[in-house]
Amino acid sequence: MEDFYVIWENILMNFNFDKVVRTMEALNWTWYDEDYIDRQVVIKHAKKMIKEAYNKKQSVASGGFYAIYIPKEENVNDIEAIELKFVVESWVGERCEE
Repeated sequence: MEDFYVIWENILMNFNFDKVVRTMEALNWTWYDEDYIDRQVVIKHAKKMIKEAYNKKQSVASGGFYAIYIPKEENVNDIEAIELKFVVESWVGERCEE
């Protein structure tokens, strides 16, 4: 579990949680289990997602957050990692088979 806390501290120090709060406020977006959004609420949800990804050793997504699990075999630095994203809009374009 020590690795989880190292990963979490790195994300906590570098991820722009305030930008997520401003985005959610601008969109009047809340989560079903929260009456309001502030930095602490956003951090609580992010930590939950990161912990789930770390424990399951797989990527998870909910409420705009994507916690992408990166096993050390797939990381150029040869260490286990988690990428945190907050996504408002996304699309994958594909060519249609005829």
